[in-house]
Amino acid sequence: MATVLELMDRGDLERLDPQLDPDEQEYRSVFLVREVFTRLPGLLDQMESLLGIEQSPAEQLDEIFYNFTAGQPLAYPREFHEIYWRGEGFWELRTPDVRIFGFFPRKDCFVCTDIADKNLIEKYKLTSQYVEQGKRRRGLLDLDEPKWIESTEPHDVVSDWYRS
Repeated sequence: MATVLELMDRGDLERLDPQLDPDEQEYRSVFLVREVFTRLPGLLDQMESLLGIEQSPAEQLDEIFYNFTAGQPLAYPREFHEIYWRGEGFWELRTPDVRIFGFFPRKDCFVCTDIADKNLIEKYKLTSQYVEQGKRRRGLLDLDEPKWIESTEPHDVVSDWYRS
């Protein structure tokens, strides 16, 4: 069994560099499973926004990861929300065009098991498949027990969230 940092050292996880400004502190961490990290550039090249907004899906992903790691407040359900509970310790981070699936092994530490195009997810009803695939990937990680925080409440997994 290993910690998140040990899994990173082994190459099972890749730490996301949020590219914060020199005067900013990283309040939360994001790690990506190897499969996501290696295919991310190609995946983002294939995505396009169908909402007519100015930000591309790649820019949206950069922004949500930046806001997450910089400790910006996250919105929890009502209208548009950035964090959504999917069951069994599994969460979804959202932008208008991108869905980010993963879990929290400890508070403010997100392990991303998949990133997907929201338009394809909605068109083909793929949310449950991404969640199940993410749970399988989580199960394959040799992570110390408990592997994830058992909670349905955002305040247990992230600091500074609000209900929209």
